Amino acid sequence: MSRKALRRYAPLLVGLALAACGTAGALPGARPQPGPTLQARPTSPPTPAVALPLVLRHGLFADTCEPNNTPSQATCVLRPGISLWSFIWDASDPDDYFYFDPPAGQARVDLQGIPPGCDYDLLVYTCVTYPCQQVAESRNWENMDESVTFSTTGNLVYYVRVYPFQGSNNLHPYRLTAFYPYP
Repeated sequence: MSRKALRRYAPLLVGLALAACGTAGALPGARPQPGPTLQARPTSPPTPAVALPLVLRHGLFADTCEPNNTPSQATCVLRPGISLWSFIWDASDPDDYFYFDPPAGQARVDLQGIPPGCDYDLLVYTCVTYPCQQVAESRNWENMDESVTFSTTGNLVYYVRVYPFQGSNNLHPYRLTAFYPYP
């Protein structure tokens, strides 16, 4: 593609890429660009959506769930089967908290895509009383995926903590997914 064509179509290409990722609304001042109307033809069953709590700032991605260093700061909710992508940004980012309120039964939470050189742990709490009570944990070695399955009671909020046992990485996000109700 020529430079002239690239300059002309860059906003459209960026808009389409962001719309495909579901992040166009997360960009300050993002507006739809005029362009051709595309219609998708389903070729397979729909797959769960992926929510990307990321925005583009100065050419780098930033975590829009911050601050989330305590249960009371948890702002990003885990929806069933929808992945959230986030970062342990640097050494000053002590951990990340997310929350969800599943129905009574079973729930599973997966932590995947832990960057190389990092070791993150996955913990789940309820905070009916202080201090919060831990209900599940996964503490695998190095950047191995983490997963917890636990019993849930209705009308109770669960807080998911991603704890950086070792390392941080602001270029490669981890992926957090909750499944509930879980068979």
